Amino acid sequence: MVSSVPTIIKVFGVFFIILLLNRLKVRLSFSLLIGSALTGFWINFRLGQIVESALNALTNIETISLVLIVGFIIFMSRIMEAAGHMERVVSTFAALSRDVRIVASEMPALIGLLPMPGDALFSAPVVETALCRHEPSGEKKAVVNYWFRQLWEYWWPLCPGVVLAVGMLDVDTWRFMIVMAPMTLMTVLSGVIFILRPTTVQNKLKTGFLDRQLSDFTRSGLWLLFQVAFTLKMLSKIGEASNWALVSPKKPFQHAK
Repeated sequence: MVSSVPTIIKVFGVFFIILLLNRLKVRLSFSLLIGSALTGFWINFRLGQIVESALNALTNIETISLVLIVGFIIFMSRIMEAAGHMERVVSTFAALSRDVRIVASEMPALIGLLPMPGDALFSAPVVETALCRHEPSGEKKAVVNYWFRQLWEYWWPLCPGVVLAVGMLDVDTWRFMIVMAPMTLMTVLSGVIFILRPTTVQNKLKTGFLDRQLSDFTRSGLWLLFQVAFTLKMLSKIGEASNWALVSPKKPFQHAK
């Protein structure tokens, strides 16, 4: 009877169960584990097949490489945050802007270039400061913070979701980036039309661009470029490394038909 249920219903059912368990204070890691096991049963896997698939995934060179890349991104993000590099990049771009709406949108966008734990809390005070004396409500500020911080999620190689997508789909990184990059342009355009333009402001900012800020931006930007170059290099090697997997060259989900 379960096999007759449409796949889309099964997928949404798993998502619902994960959210419900998380709502019931079950740790997210355990909720995802339960959801994964339930998915295996719903696609007619026996317990032994689920365990075998999990072991293949954990020992697959692609999985290990992706975990190391994501860990590196988070590690370097925290270093940049602690050293103040990202703050200097943000302040430099703020010096170029004279409209508080631009400042409020570009700050989350710049912070989104370097995904880090708690990045929403990092960018929220910037948006609040830029728009505190103007019309937007708290909900509008939250929308600005969320919308423009997620611009890069579609193709930016430092986003863990992009790293996982490239690895699991087994596609060229540059091809994936080219295909998905227009989504960022669409997001910016819709954000400007439906979020920023209806927001009224009372005055312009008087800011200037300083040589010292340019120097700070250059140094901080080099760190960011290093992370991008390293990530792209590692992603390009994943396909080659999969040919000498630690246990088996099979894809983690090859058994699922």
